[in-house]
Amino acid sequence: MILRNLSFKESDEWSWITVQIAEGHFDGKEMYFRVPCAFKDYLCKDRYDAFLVGLIWPAMKYGEDIIIEGTVSHRLLFNMRNYIQFLLQEFAPKAELKRIKIQSDIAPELKTRNNMVGTAFSGGVDSFCTIYDHFELENDEEYKINCLLFQNVGAHGSYEDTRTFPLFIERFKSFSQYPQEVHLPFIMEDSNVQMFLSEWMPKALTQTYSLNMIAGILALQGEIRKYYISSSQSYTENLFFGRFYINTMLDESYEPVLIPLLCTDLIEIISDGVQYRRTEKTVRILDYKPIQKYLNVCCNRRPENVKNCSYCTKCCRTLWTLESADKLELVKTQFDLNIWKKEEFRYKCRQRLISGKDNFAIDNIDFARKNGKSVPTYIQAFIVCMPDMLFKFGKNVLRLFLSQKKYQNIKAWAYKYLKLREF
Repeated sequence: MILRNLSFKESDEWSWITVQIAEGHFDGKEMYFRVPCAFKDYLCKDRYDAFLVGLIWPAMKYGEDIIIEGTVSHRLLFNMRNYIQFLLQEFAPKAELKRIKIQSDIAPELKTRNNMVGTAFSGGVDSFCTIYDHFELENDEEYKINCLLFQNVGAHGSYEDTRTFPLFIERFKSFSQYPQEVHLPFIMEDSNVQMFLSEWMPKALTQTYSLNMIAGILALQGEIRKYYISSSQSYTENLFFGRFYINTMLDESYEPVLIPLLCTDLIEIISDGVQYRRTEKTVRILDYKPIQKYLNVCCNRRPENVKNCSYCTKCCRTLWTLESADKLELVKTQFDLNIWKKEEFRYKCRQRLISGKDNFAIDNIDFARKNGKSVPTYIQAFIVCMPDMLFKFGKNVLRLFLSQKKYQNIKAWAYKYLKLREF
């Protein structure tokens, strides 16, 4: 595939950088990254870094060499040719990624320094821990956060799903209160990078999220010089549990190795939060007053549930930690504690069963025991979870005999009319 005509354009609301693609499977298509016009200077208008990272996975899937009619940062180009492709092949052997050639001119190394130090803000534990450490407590101006980012590159659903963009906008509006309170710029970034992965959805949603996210960060090298990515696992957890996420989740397995390889002379990307386990992060931020108003960990993607649903796996994970620490009252306005009381034993039983291969489960179990709280026995957990296991078996059988579209239609009907909950 050939990447050419890196362009900048504006409308009344958005500013874009776009690249045209010629030849190969995406002949005639265009990839873009866009931000509100107020942040147009953040866009990197003279390098193809973001587009190379955004297209490396589909190019390797199709075995298509990439020819760039422009420049790429020297460090990124070197790492992409020598290390990153091997890393992606090791991460996803089942994807059958092929090593490709990349042809590009090298961008001149700039000596000028940008001003902004950023991180994502989503209201979750990982996000708030990074902000607490490097905005609230940070004394070194070189590393102090002074802008926040909210991206639409996969976390809100697939590109083809008509619900994804409205949910992204709704969540951005909901999360905007905290940046306004602490007087930090809050940048909304949208992209169609996921469109080029549609053939391999939904699996590609988690396989490539780290790449899509970092592509969006590289698109903002015009102003951002340092960027913290909030890791969900500690160093030890990543080493021990990362093998369980091979072929499925790049961010839970190879991300701490990948991130340094995707830095450039313009931007340093830092994996943050790897120094803590999840329960440590949760307890660490309890004294930070904004979490009592703005903590949002929910993974329920339905638009009517922008707030914490209090029954999804991320809500329950957080509530169990807070219960073990006797701190549930701190978040009673952000969660429905009555729902949690109904769900807690069943959730704890599920976590007991998967604790051998899930770092969040064993972390919460260890934390509960450390604080003198009871944990279900394995026999209790097996009995309570038997209906769930049978239901999961039934879903897997349907997947075998139905097309993806028919399966998703039946699943949507079941959740809507049978009032089933997705965990």
